Amino acid sequence: KSLTQNESDISQELKKLNDAIETLRQEKETLNKNLDELNDAIETSKVKNDELTKSCEDLKNLKQTMEEKQAEQAESIQQLKEALAKANDQVQEQSKTIDDQQKAIDDQKATNTSL
Repeated sequence: KSLTQNESDISQELKKLNDAIETLRQEKETLNKNLDELNDAIETSKVKNDELTKSCEDLKNLKQTMEEKQAEQAESIQQLKEALAKANDQVQEQSKTIDDQQKAIDDQKATNTSL
């Protein structure tokens, strides 16, 4: 081959290498851009995860508070039932006392009438 032909071949090979290098640079840019987007997505996911974790913790605390309130209400209801039962017993006793007094009055009237 002539020297000119060799120079031309070398020049073509260098152009191919430069084109390949440029393609690699562009691919590297694209990959770096994709990595940046992935890192942003990961950061967003971490923030969302932290928010969800806090929401779960808040819900657990709310559930515990509700369970405590329900226990307190159950205790109050039991106390009210007991108080109602006691009041009912007192009403029954008063009713019996009234009945006994009415009978005594009726007996006294009968005695007075027979006199």
